[in-house]
Amino acid sequence: PEHEKNLLILATKYADIVELKNPAAREQCHSAYMELKNTRITIEKAGKDARDDATKFSKAVIAEVDRLTAITSDEERRLQNLRDTFDAEREAERLEKLAVEQQRIAAIRAKIDNFRYMPASMVGRSSDEISAVADVLSETVIALTEYMEFAGEAQVERDHAVTKLREMQAAQLAIEEAAAEAARQAEEDRIERERVAEANRIEAKRLADLAAEIETQVQLARDRQA
Repeated sequence: PEHEKNLLILATKYADIVELKNPAAREQCHSAYMELKNTRITIEKAGKDARDDATKFSKAVIAEVDRLTAITSDEERRLQNLRDTFDAEREAERLEKLAVEQQRIAAIRAKIDNFRYMPASMVGRSSDEISAVADVLSETVIALTEYMEFAGEAQVERDHAVTKLREMQAAQLAIEEAAAEAARQAEEDRIERERVAEANRIEAKRLADLAAEIETQVQLARDRQA
């Protein structure tokens, strides 16, 4: 702190030198400049010496740290390896259990999805096929031991699927009945057309036979008259 005070004084000591008009003034300015320069050089040298000492001390400290830590480093690594091995085994066990749990959940989800997508898979099937699937689905037991925490969701999806299948069955049955009625009507129309055609054929034949008979009688009359 005392040295800093002297520097602050030195920084303003020659503030009155503002213009050089003669050699004496130049010499005075040079002396002042050299005083400030030598002060700076002294400070820089002291700093360099301090840095050199600090560097030597730092290297010595580093070497001593390396020497001291080497005493216990092997034991440290041994214990670290034991700990890391233990942690790795526990992590492997955790991941294995997680994989088993994910497979369990995926299997249950697949069964629930089967309920959910069953109606879509029956589009275009006959009413009997839809009814059979709906019957099987409605009789499927949602066991707690099988569906675990997803039993409620499975129950909802199964019931929804059964309801949808019954609606599809009714709609498909109506379509099939309408198609059957249309086919029956078409068959009746075909039979009626064939009956009319046959009746017309018979009538035409009767008229043709009658015309031929008349023609024969006319010819006989003409022969008798002749």
